[in-house]
Amino acid sequence: HRRPPRRAAPSAHGAPGSGPAAAMTLMDMMLHRVVSPVAKMYQRLMVARLSKFGLKYEDLLVENADVQRALERFGDRAARDRRLKRAIDLSAKRKYLPTEVQATVDPLDFYLAPHVEKAKKEREERELLDAYKWN
Repeated sequence: HRRPPRRAAPSAHGAPGSGPAAAMTLMDMMLHRVVSPVAKMYQRLMVARLSKFGLKYEDLLVENADVQRALERFGDRAARDRRLKRAIDLSAKRKYLPTEVQATVDPLDFYLAPHVEKAKKEREERELLDAYKWN
């Protein structure tokens, strides 16, 4: 007859380095060591690619209801549309912006994120209020 494998009992004092929490922390650290360099490389590639066309990262957001509301109320839709039209034109011509213009573009300038978050919170609040309407 076979015995089940023995498991180490977690420390009664919850000392660091023991129990399942320590294993997850170790796994997180190992994953971070693998993912972090890949994420940084991807970010550099995205910044270079967006700069070639004069785009910002948030110009590529899918226009759901929250993004549309943020653009209407807070964002500079005209500037975003100009950047998108310029990028489409450059792509169709198979050209890039001049390097001196590329240097002035900051693709990681998150101009819309706080406004999208605000629009999302407003929508969630409206949905919550609609769910509990007074009779």
